Parts: sequence; structure tokens; C-alpha cells
Amino acid sequence: MEIVNIKYQFIEEIIKINDFEILLNLKNFLNNLKKQSKKQSEISKFAGIWSSEEANEISEIIKDCEKIDFNEW
Repeated sequence: MEIVNIKYQFIEEIIKINDFEILLNLKNFLNNLKKQSKKQSEISKFAGIWSSEEANEISEIIKDCEKIDFNEW
């Protein structure tokens, strides 16, 4: 099924709804999905910026920072 057909069917179903709360919930749900999609695409912009070697180096630095010597406190 093409995306255009799915959109038309969805619109037809929404037109049949007469309950304000259901419409408001659908609207909020769609807005949340769009925000999640946008966040994921923003994160994907950074994917691959570091090489594997650089990522491993940063990972080791973070691991070293996490080590706590309680005797130094």
C-alpha cells in the first residue's frame, strides 16, 4: 500500500472521530513521534565523526576518569 493511500485512510478515520479527548490524544501522540524522530536524526548527524581509533581512545580516557582511589580522599 502506498503512503498516500495510508494517509487518506488515516484522515478518513480521524474525520469519523467526534470525541475531543481522543482527537487531542492523537494530536499529542503524533507530536511526540515527530519530536522523537527529529531527536534521532539530530543524533545521527554525529554518527561517524570519530574514527574507531578515536572512539576507543576517548573510551579509555573516560574509563580512567571513572577510577576512584578511595585512599586519596
